Amino acid sequence: MMLTCDYSDSSEQSSRKFAKTCVEKKRRDRINKSLDELKDLMALTDERARYQKLEKAEILEMTVNYIRNLKRHMHNSADDYENGYKQCSEEMWKLIYSSPNIIPEQRERLANRCRQMWTNRRFANHPYQRRTTPSSSSTTGAV
Repeated sequence: MMLTCDYSDSSEQSSRKFAKTCVEKKRRDRINKSLDELKDLMALTDERARYQKLEKAEILEMTVNYIRNLKRHMHNSADDYENGYKQCSEEMWKLIYSSPNIIPEQRERLANRCRQMWTNRRFANHPYQRRTTPSSSSTTGAV
């Protein structure tokens, strides 16, 4: 049944009831539209959503599970990034201190720069953890 919000009825009580019905229908329509969008998005990640008729609760559960898995994956990726950064830093330290061709002044400048980079790594702009770089952390200096 298609409701239109027309106030042609003369009774105020009837008009209020009709207005309430219209507001409720619009609210349900918004909910259903959002659920349809979620179902379409979930269909990209889950075959069940593509071919089966799903209840509203199932769509919401699938969405919650997807977001939980996404958060877990992002956390693991941030940890992987941090571990890779640490491993790279350790390799740099080994190279700096094991190379016989680096004079002590250069070695000290390189070591200081590595320390700066390690300290400022939390401001790195990597894909899994976006943070803004404070203006006070800008570092200049030649290596």
